Amino acid sequence: MVRTVRGPMLVACRLSCLAAGLAAPLAAQGRIVEDSVRSPALEGNLLGDGSVRRLRVYLPPSYDADPTRRYPVLYLLHGFGGSPDSWSNGSYSGFDLARAMDSLAAGGTIHEFLVVMPDGHNALGGSVFANSVATGNWETYLVRDVARHVDATYRTLRRGRSRGIAGHSMGAAAALRLAMRYPAGFAAVYAQSPNALLPCQGLGPGAKDSLLGLSRRSQFDSLGGSSRLCLGYAAAWSPDSARAPFFADLPFSRQGGEVVADSTVLERWRAWMLLDMAPRYRDGLVRLRGIAFDVGGSDPYAPGVEQLDSLFTRLRVRHQFERYDGDHHSAIGERMITRVLPFFSGMLDFGPEAN
Repeated sequence: MVRTVRGPMLVACRLSCLAAGLAAPLAAQGRIVEDSVRSPALEGNLLGDGSVRRLRVYLPPSYDADPTRRYPVLYLLHGFGGSPDSWSNGSYSGFDLARAMDSLAAGGTIHEFLVVMPDGHNALGGSVFANSVATGNWETYLVRDVARHVDATYRTLRRGRSRGIAGHSMGAAAALRLAMRYPAGFAAVYAQSPNALLPCQGLGPGAKDSLLGLSRRSQFDSLGGSSRLCLGYAAAWSPDSARAPFFADLPFSRQGGEVVADSTVLERWRAWMLLDMAPRYRDGLVRLRGIAFDVGGSDPYAPGVEQLDSLFTRLRVRHQFERYDGDHHSAIGERMITRVLPFFSGMLDFGPEAN
C-alpha cells in the first residue's frame, strides 16, 4: 500500500533559510509517499529480520499534473542506525528532502526527479547493503527487488543513464560499491563521508574483548555505537551461520590472553572494502558519467576518504572530491542542497524514454 505523508519543516535555520531562499514562496509542492516492498532476497535471514521493508519515495510537483511524463530516479541510502525517515525528520541537521527538492526545482537550480529512500536498517543497526548468509541479501534486495518495484509502480525512466545512487556514511560506501559493481544500472554516484577503512579500527582492546564475549542477543543493547557498527559489518562481510546469536566472525580474536587481528577474516573483508575493490572494479568506475565524494576535515573517516581520492587519481578514474570544514554529520543537509542534488540534476539523462 502506498500512503502520502508530509515531512516536517526544516528545524535548522541555516538550512531553512538556504532552501527557502531558492524559491519563496514555493509555486508547487511535491510529496513523499510511504510504500513497502517484499523482498525474496531477504527471506530466511538468520537474524530474523522481516522481508517486507519500508520505502519512501519523493514525487516532484509535476508528477500528478502530467500523467504522461517519466522521471529519472535517485536512490538515496541512509547511514548506520538510520532509516528512510532520516532524510526528512531532521536527523541530518534539520534537512527535509521534500522541501529542499521543491525549493531547488522552483528556483530553477535542478530539474525534477524522483528520490527513492530504501530501508537498510536491520537487527544490528545496519545491513551495509551487502549480501550475507547471516543478514540476508541486501545488495540483491536493492538492485533487484526495490528497483523492480519502483519501475513497476512509478513513472520512471527505466534505464541506467537515468538512475543515480547516493548516501551518507554506511550508505555512501554502499553507493560507491554498488555503482562500481553495476555500472550499467547507474549513471552517477555521490558519497557523503564514506568509510573506506576498517569499520572496527577505532575500537580499543576493552571494546574488542567485550565483543568477543557476546553470547546473547540481549547483550547487544548495552554496546556502544562503534561496537554495534563493528558487529553489524562483521555479520555482513564475514558471516558465520554456526556462530549464533549474531552469526558473525569478528576481524580479531583472542590469542595468548591478548586480542589480535584475525588475518583470515580481514582477507574476507577485502572483498567489500573500497580501497581494495576500486582496482578490481576500475572498468566499472570509468563507465560512470559522474563520481563525487566528500568528507569533513574533522571526520574520523577523513584519512580513508583522502586515500580513496588518491587511489582514484592513480587509477585514472575521473571524479570530484572535496574536503570541507565539518565533522561526520555537521554539513550533510547543507551539502545535499548545495552539492548532491544539483550534481544529479546535471548527470542524469532526462530525455524521453527509449522504445
